[in-house]
Amino acid sequence: MNKSLPLKSGCLNQSFIFSINGFKGRIYTPGLCIGFKDDEMNFNKTLEEPSCEYMFRDPIHWGYIVSWPNGNSRISCLKLEIDIPSKINIDDIKENLLSKTNSWIARFEVNVFAKHLLFGRFNIQVENEDPTNYAYYHLNQASQTYQKLTSDTIRSVSINIHDNFLNPSELKLIVDNTSRNLESKLEYQLLCESQSALYNGDYRKSILNGATALEVCLTRVLKLNLQINDKKLLLKFLNMNNSISKKREILSEFTPLKMPLEKYQVDVEKIRNSVIHAGFEPNKIQAEKAYNIVARAINQLINGL
Repeated sequence: MNKSLPLKSGCLNQSFIFSINGFKGRIYTPGLCIGFKDDEMNFNKTLEEPSCEYMFRDPIHWGYIVSWPNGNSRISCLKLEIDIPSKINIDDIKENLLSKTNSWIARFEVNVFAKHLLFGRFNIQVENEDPTNYAYYHLNQASQTYQKLTSDTIRSVSINIHDNFLNPSELKLIVDNTSRNLESKLEYQLLCESQSALYNGDYRKSILNGATALEVCLTRVLKLNLQINDKKLLLKFLNMNNSISKKREILSEFTPLKMPLEKYQVDVEKIRNSVIHAGFEPNKIQAEKAYNIVARAINQLINGL
């Protein structure tokens, strides 16, 4: 996966039903070693391949354990199995199915990202990790062997969110929503892109996407909380006050919602305007500060809806 996935131990060595492009399948999570809770030294062991009918038995890094004895872990790799009827030639659908699968995974990661922020209790810190390898295999039913279709390497990033591990029902909800093509709110999608840009060193893009995410979020909460019944009048009013600073003023004066106390004008709005109008190139420190300010604000505003 592109981002490590924090899961509670109840999610480990489990399967979750999903669908891609009309095909049903299962997501398998890796597991803890047998007798994990019996010996604290097991904390140093890596997660094991998911227990299912067909096993890779290849040296794959499935993730690592975060705490003992509860077994909360960060997952680096999931196993996806898709059931393809025998009457369908895999070569005829391979390219399209790989594309749909990549889109599904990307949507899944954004939904996980949004779920983390929605829960709060987070401290986001961008960390470099080793590149993540991924591969697609086709199970040959006759020989009961896996044939590799394609593989690649992607740069990975970790979102450090303390005490925020998904439980089985939360993970199932994310899988179900992803299979139904339900996407998270636009501000979360933009914030996720901002975080990825921050990791990749594109601090300009990170600033712009983060500020836009905050603006989108402010517009959403104002539409829901301002006592203006005429939709055309409401839209005109918001268009007349289309800057982040103006919308923050309106939010403070006319709604009960509160934003975290931050230096929005200096650390987000001024830098964003300088990037757009003066070609300013922000540095990593400025981009990280802006990102965290925006993430905290969006989280608090969304929780207040």
